[in-house]
Amino acid sequence: MKSLAVAAGAIHGLSLSIAYGGPVFAKMGLKRALRKAHSKEERRAILQTAWKQFSKVNVPAHVGLAASWLVLRSLLRRVYLDRNTKGLLVAKDVLIAGALITGVAATINGKALSRASKPAKTGEEATKTSTNKKHYGKLLRLEKKLGRANMAFLAGAIIISPAIGMGILRSQRMGFIARLFNR
Repeated sequence: MKSLAVAAGAIHGLSLSIAYGGPVFAKMGLKRALRKAHSKEERRAILQTAWKQFSKVNVPAHVGLAASWLVLRSLLRRVYLDRNTKGLLVAKDVLIAGALITGVAATINGKALSRASKPAKTGEEATKTSTNKKHYGKLLRLEKKLGRANMAFLAGAIIISPAIGMGILRSQRMGFIARLFNR
């Protein structure tokens, strides 16, 4: 059981790091570097290629963080925990669920965004350009909202984790002391 908890904790931490670190790199490094690209179309193509490649790591990271959290939660059911720590666990449940939902939704939206950004090929389709631009704009705004929400959920899960760890330690000490006095 102990080795399962260690493995699940390692996978959980690594998955959180990947899922949060990628968007931070994109916002702080990639987007700034893309300003040097010559045209808007070139920037868009580079960014879409980068996100397409990152999705191959990001989606498994989101699945990994959710699956490892489920394993950790099932193991924590066997341990005495105080009410405050249980509340923190429920809060992290919500954060992990939110991160998974927004992460998957952002990936699906990103694929739709990629399809919507492809240029029209025939004259008939060219008349649909203004509609396509509006649709692309809506998808882009949704992508930004989903990305911000995903980062907030992931940051919350990262921030709350040490408090949960301390709560588990505190609960175990209190559980041990309570068992001593109840004998």
